[in-house]
Amino acid sequence: MEFLRFAVSDSKHSTGASAYVALVVTKRSTDHPTLVTLGDAKTLEGEPLQEFYQEVSIVQGADSAVAPARSFYDAFWKPLEPTLGGIYRIYYSPDGVLNQVAPAVVRAPDLRLVSDHYDVRLVFSTRDLVRPRPAPMSSKTAVLVGAPKFGMSELEQQSALSSVHTASLDQHVAATGSQGFRLGNCGQPWTALDDTEVVEIGKLLVQHGWNPAVYTDQNALKAVVAGVKGPRILHLATHGAFLPDLAPPDLVAGKQAAPPVEQRCRPRDPMLRSLLAFAGADRLWAEGIPPSEKVDSGILTAAEAVGLNLQGTELVVLSACDTGLGSEVSGEGVFGLRRALQEAGAQSILMSLWKVPSEQTTELMTAFYHHWLDDRMDKHAALSKAQDDLRNLKQSPNYWGGFVLVGS
Repeated sequence: MEFLRFAVSDSKHSTGASAYVALVVTKRSTDHPTLVTLGDAKTLEGEPLQEFYQEVSIVQGADSAVAPARSFYDAFWKPLEPTLGGIYRIYYSPDGVLNQVAPAVVRAPDLRLVSDHYDVRLVFSTRDLVRPRPAPMSSKTAVLVGAPKFGMSELEQQSALSSVHTASLDQHVAATGSQGFRLGNCGQPWTALDDTEVVEIGKLLVQHGWNPAVYTDQNALKAVVAGVKGPRILHLATHGAFLPDLAPPDLVAGKQAAPPVEQRCRPRDPMLRSLLAFAGADRLWAEGIPPSEKVDSGILTAAEAVGLNLQGTELVVLSACDTGLGSEVSGEGVFGLRRALQEAGAQSILMSLWKVPSEQTTELMTAFYHHWLDDRMDKHAALSKAQDDLRNLKQSPNYWGGFVLVGS
């Protein structure tokens, strides 16, 4: 199932409107996909999307007796039902606002979730389904970085770099010490995180014969991530953000006015506005102190993540807020961390579509690894089962529904 958002034009000119369609291929397809027209983009991206977010934020548990608004289901999913008779597993590639929606928490008319009726799997592109699958990996290497010490002096960061010293880290600092996210005073200091998630996952990996390298506190450095060389798993448990674009600054007396602080902290390039925070990030982010030649900024942008060495990496986990967001370009996908890590070589990415609470995220992630490793489920099934675990505890879909897995 491939969704497309496109500009509508008449025989000569653009009408200024956009529309959504879906192309569906099943075993019943012969020489072409089934075209399903969904409608005007402005209408579909209005009330239906807002009601989806309202549903996610207010419905407690999966079995509420109160019928929620089903406008999103009616707008985007109901038109597809006639093509899906007898089908359980669906591979889909989203476009437009569908990149912001997690199918696991879309409510069907019977008050159950779409994920109760279908095994819905997100792919980078439907082209991926006809590409040769990579050979199963035998390596059991993993790099886990979490609970960074965001507030560090430059001397503390230099000391931490020395304790995890490698030649690749030296090269990283020399190349990016004063590069990357240059703008400061962009927000409040990052809230401290607990290291339970990466510690417990590290123990579970060891039990299964893996060789995880775990970096926390002052050692949870951007330089560690920049220096990875194709680990089978890269797990990053930290804070993330996507800074929305702002309107161009006003003109004053025919000249461009000086942009306010929040404008200066939001570059036009979306690959510079999608980011993860690591040890020492508060100096630039909250205090406006630029990095020296000896340490980096502690902020990893999507633009920098493109250069990571993730060839051979089966899974990247972004256990942080808003890591699946970015700027959407119709037909081109989302420009942000997801795109960067895919270009860097990651086969699959587990990421979030909205802000997620730390405690429930830790529960979800440890359950995911348990089902993947202990129960030997595939990654998509393991995530679905982990989400069901939290759902059965009557927890709000806002707590567990925002994570999606894209890729093979």
